[in-house]
Amino acid sequence: MASFFGIENQRILSGKTQVKVYPKEYRIEVVQQKIFALTPTENDRQLAKKEWEEIYNLKSHNRQWSEELNYFSDKKIEFSESKKEITAKITLTYSHPNDMAVMGIWYDENKDRFIMNYIPEHRLKTNDGKRDGIFWNFDGNRNFSFTITPFATVPQNKKSSISLYLN
Repeated sequence: MASFFGIENQRILSGKTQVKVYPKEYRIEVVQQKIFALTPTENDRQLAKKEWEEIYNLKSHNRQWSEELNYFSDKKIEFSESKKEITAKITLTYSHPNDMAVMGIWYDENKDRFIMNYIPEHRLKTNDGKRDGIFWNFDGNRNFSFTITPFATVPQNKKSSISLYLN
């Protein structure tokens, strides 16, 4: 999650990320669920707490979006909380499909399709795309979505619930 704000060596991660792309509206939504901090040491816990405060209180910490997202004309983040977890919804508006390349989604104008690398560790699931060798392909004229869970194998004792940092 911190990569959206140019934070290096990030500790705040998402256990499950759902991405929805709306090509006709030039909009992408990234919903990050099961947010946790990777904190094997006490020092990591303190650094994660500081990182979370900067993200969660974006405006009061005067934190800017990552420069890599400059092509997106509108950017917003919304948090929702439940007793068990915090969810972050990031909405980005772009002006050309190629703007999504920074997100790892490329547009092939010749075939009117979106392409992503197939990375087995991401555990990508979708009903909208087709895997062709080392790529995922999505129709360029239709909304599509996918879910990734790249941290499913991280041991629970290495994670801290982000709700610990809310107070």
